[in-house]
Amino acid sequence: MKLFSLLVAISVQLTTFVIANDQLPIHAQHQNSQHHLNVKHILAQHDKPDHSNAHTKQFKGETLAYVTPWNNRGYDIVKEFKGKFD
Repeated sequence: MKLFSLLVAISVQLTTFVIANDQLPIHAQHQNSQHHLNVKHILAQHDKPDHSNAHTKQFKGETLAYVTPWNNRGYDIVKEFKGKFD
């Protein structure tokens, strides 16, 4: 599992995601932050949401959320981040 997490973190770091034409890629958004995007930072922060943007949608596309009935935390997350879902 740790190897998979490491590979995902490396691929996230090396891949540029562009959500819409008028938005910056993820790596460009993090260039001006005080934390540089690296594997160690991704692994340390992967389960810590940004509560300052909890109700702000970052792109114009539609968002689909599926909450499984066996995941007790899923419903709480949807309530917490309800502004991000259509």
